Amino acid sequence: MWQELGEKLGKAHGTGLAHAVAVIGLDGTGKTQLVLRYVEEHEEDYGTVLWIDVRSEETARSSYERCCRTAGLPIEAATGGVPLQDTPAVQAVLSWLRSKGEDKRWLAVVDNADDLSWDVSGIMPKGKAGTVIVTSQDAQAARLLGGRTPTVKVDAMEPEEAVRLVLNYFDERVYRGDACWGLAKKITECLNRLALAMDLAGERIVADVKNGNDIAVASRQYLADYRHHQDKLLRDEEFALTTAYKKTVWTVWETTLSSLRKAEQLQSDICPVQLLGFFTLLNGAHIQDELFQLASFGLQKSRHSLSADLPSWMHSLLADWEGDEWNGFSYRATLRYLLRYGLVRPSNGCWKGVMVHSLLQWRAREEIDREDRED
Repeated sequence: MWQELGEKLGKAHGTGLAHAVAVIGLDGTGKTQLVLRYVEEHEEDYGTVLWIDVRSEETARSSYERCCRTAGLPIEAATGGVPLQDTPAVQAVLSWLRSKGEDKRWLAVVDNADDLSWDVSGIMPKGKAGTVIVTSQDAQAARLLGGRTPTVKVDAMEPEEAVRLVLNYFDERVYRGDACWGLAKKITECLNRLALAMDLAGERIVADVKNGNDIAVASRQYLADYRHHQDKLLRDEEFALTTAYKKTVWTVWETTLSSLRKAEQLQSDICPVQLLGFFTLLNGAHIQDELFQLASFGLQKSRHSLSADLPSWMHSLLADWEGDEWNGFSYRATLRYLLRYGLVRPSNGCWKGVMVHSLLQWRAREEIDREDRED
């Protein structure tokens, strides 16, 4: 992914920017850390580097005001009721970037563009000398940059890279040897190589080592705790604030799940939250689309005896026929939302289908169980 980001940023963009790329992936996969590494490696290539947090209008406003101070631009007081894109700080920074000649290269990272319900596009930096990197959970965020913007999709880390992330917390002299490497590999496999989860695991192991335990002993203890107390470990907030994410595995996907709930309220023919919950009952390694086609066929054949026993959302998802053929429109529209936010990913193989991250399955299962208890 590191090489892919550099390669795609090396290609001309051609729509008001010199270069642009969107880094897309499920929250907790390390998108921001990937971009931060690029910035650290290439900072000298740019005369100006700006970091703009657009997770909300308030964070975007604060970011642009900070950019004004960094660039030495005057900051005028914003009047009430003015759209964000028309505030003095935003206008000052955007105008300043547009005015730079093509030899005055600049880089702007537009981070956390997860919520596209407000006018994020209105505050996007532009300029012939500019490079913009957008990070988002939403695949549609690439449209913020216009044109055929290339994307880098961030998923689970490569096995060796994941092990190095866990062991990076320790001096190489401490963990040298096959035993520690093997234990770290087992930890990454348990956590399905999710960057956030491995960061939290590393912090916990470090704490045990500082309390006097050997790294191998601390690693074995973590594996034992995860085996018997997975739910408590993944919800525990003790080490969350010391990581770059400031979230737990339980809270990291709440923004995405909220976006799905909003989509369900606006569109009555989709049910992504319920479908994701249903996926928790299946083998997340490969969920075939044909399963739903066959279920729809069975429902059509025995609708009088079975339809009353199905949840209403499942009945709507499957009862989508045109003559003697299953149309599958509602299923495909629902699945498209899960793919859009990276909650599932296409699976390779002879049969078309999707895969679900094991920790996301855990999160969705816990969510469904909680809602059932509340009902």
